[in-house]
Amino acid sequence: MDRRDGSLWVSDRRFQRVYHVTSPGDILSSFCGLESDPDSLNPSGVAFDAGHFADLGAAEGFAALSLDGAKFKLEDRSLIDGDAGIARRGEQHFDRSVITGRLVLDPNVARLDSKDMLIGEEIEADLQPAVKAVRSLAADAALLPATGSIPEIKDTFVIDGTPGLNVIDVKKVELKGETLTLRGDAGSEFVFRVAEKVKLEEAAAIVLEGGLKPERVLFLALDGDVEVKSDSRAAGIYVSLRGRTKVEGRGVVVGAVISGEEVEIRARGRVIADLPRAEVIDLGAADGFAALSLDHAVFK
Repeated sequence: MDRRDGSLWVSDRRFQRVYHVTSPGDILSSFCGLESDPDSLNPSGVAFDAGHFADLGAAEGFAALSLDGAKFKLEDRSLIDGDAGIARRGEQHFDRSVITGRLVLDPNVARLDSKDMLIGEEIEADLQPAVKAVRSLAADAALLPATGSIPEIKDTFVIDGTPGLNVIDVKKVELKGETLTLRGDAGSEFVFRVAEKVKLEEAAAIVLEGGLKPERVLFLALDGDVEVKSDSRAAGIYVSLRGRTKVEGRGVVVGAVISGEEVEIRARGRVIADLPRAEVIDLGAADGFAALSLDHAVFK
């Protein structure tokens, strides 16, 4: 039990998965166990696999998510290719943009300035489990022992990760046309605890190599903003609990953006959820059409 908040860590030996749950039983986050260890002092016998640390739990699957009281701006021909969520007391400012998946709104969202939008589906739902999962993940990340430390990342740079969890403390990431390359295999994971800001501009990039996936790369801005702008591209999950996440000027994030203050995607900015191929519908010969009218239909 976590004495700070009464939450529990519960392991499922059969499926080798560890769950972080509230005392009433709501799941905050979870990750896979590496293997069963019959000699473990933990009576469940599950050995933890830190390489599955960045599991967003109920928040997983959102390409963009604003937390309680945060603003969400999607404007000027921008795109969210996936699901978006706005938690309670949030503000919605949408104009001339597209959400291909679901827009999930807390019933208490203030809906403002929404016009000329194309949205796959709009539903109302309680997003508190997702909000709690994000905050729990951030709190757990703060307790991880660092495996590396870098004063700042401002030049083209390559980081070779090891299998499992790589936790890196860095003061700030500020790239202006440079590229940060993260190398790892399918079992690698990166957690960057950034003291200040993450900022990419002028076609800067954060790229992944060696089988590393965006859902296994977490950039946690502890006390600053995340910005991806002016034709820059970044892969991973970008979280700012006390700042803004901003994607603009044809900037692209492949993964997810989450903010406790403001999500702003504008000026043809794009956030693309990196969905598993199994979840993508194969349209066969119709694949690739943005719009298609069938036999005898009218296309206006």
